[in-house]
Amino acid sequence: MGLSPEEIRARIAAVDGWWHSIELAPGIVTPGGKSADVLRDELAALRLDDLALAGKSVIDIGAWDGFYSFEAERRGAARVLALDHFVWCLDFAEAGRQREARTAAGLAPPDYDDIPSAWRPDLLPGKRGFDTAREILGSRVESRVGDLMEIDPAELGTFDVALY
Repeated sequence: MGLSPEEIRARIAAVDGWWHSIELAPGIVTPGGKSADVLRDELAALRLDDLALAGKSVIDIGAWDGFYSFEAERRGAARVLALDHFVWCLDFAEAGRQREARTAAGLAPPDYDDIPSAWRPDLLPGKRGFDTAREILGSRVESRVGDLMEIDPAELGTFDVALY
């Protein structure tokens, strides 16, 4: 499925709350809270050169939009599993409205955990960025919704590299 640049931009704009700035097509980057420069510096600090991941299995714990998952795949990882729960279950638009309303009322904004209407594990609104990026990139990165502390390790399997 070859999307036009306009279609890619429209798909990006339809996602609320990008965190990672991911280049999904030449010159088309998601508007993440973490800039491409910050992510580049973080990658350099991790020292993940192409040889370190080639043919290996990688788990990205707390994947959010999947920047590191897709980067591991791009660098030759044989298998990549993106794992998240907190972010993928959160409706950032609703959380933002609730936090703004509290702030406008002169109250401290609530923690995300304290906004029941923002938790939508049935719809996974916070996973839309990951799913959009995965589709546009034509990625084979696997995804799993779950809290690492609550998953039986045998269900996940073993990995050569864990990103957290």
